Amino acid sequence: YSGPKNHDYVIFDSYPLTGAYLYSKTESTGNSWIENLSGKLPIRSEPAYTAGSSIELTYVSNSGGTWKARLIRHLLRGLDDWDNGVFIQTKPTPYKTPSFLQFRLLAATTKPSERPKVALFLKGDKSSSSIDIGRFLSPPDNNSWMLARIPLTEFKDSPITASEQVQGIVFEQGSADGVEHKLFIDQVELRAALEPKFSKDVKPTLIEAKGYERHVELKWDKI
Repeated sequence: YSGPKNHDYVIFDSYPLTGAYLYSKTESTGNSWIENLSGKLPIRSEPAYTAGSSIELTYVSNSGGTWKARLIRHLLRGLDDWDNGVFIQTKPTPYKTPSFLQFRLLAATTKPSERPKVALFLKGDKSSSSIDIGRFLSPPDNNSWMLARIPLTEFKDSPITASEQVQGIVFEQGSADGVEHKLFIDQVELRAALEPKFSKDVKPTLIEAKGYERHVELKWDKI
């Protein structure tokens, strides 16, 4: 890749299947528990913030126990340095310089103190310190989804200068109340400090669509 740094760094936005989300991993100890399918997080077609699917977090947090759920970013052919698991070469980053971790959260009746903490999953199978997401949540929208927008500077032990340093995120046990909670997570990504704002009337003009055996390439006028 040799173009400008104008791509968003998406960790999760949708998945074509229901059941277990392949790019996830769960673990628990003691009397704490998180729902999983063979160690993977469940994925649901509804509710979803963006059409397609969302990740379900159903958990019980108990004292003397822990649980963790890792969302791993699926590498993108043509943008990342990997192709079918084989390292090709180091390329200039195509991604915007990240400033925020951002995702959508549907928490239903779960109180702020009962929500999980979040950490960054970094290269080398390392994790940053975890932080409470409560103080970074917006009020619910008309469909009860909240926006979590966390400055990456909050993860003080893990300075992030390029999106590729982050391989995913980790949700961890927060307060231990021994009660089952259910949350839904959608549209997880790293975002730049300044985001362009467009009118709802702005629509891209398609220039070309070309089909291949396993993918389709689209070109459109830049807005």
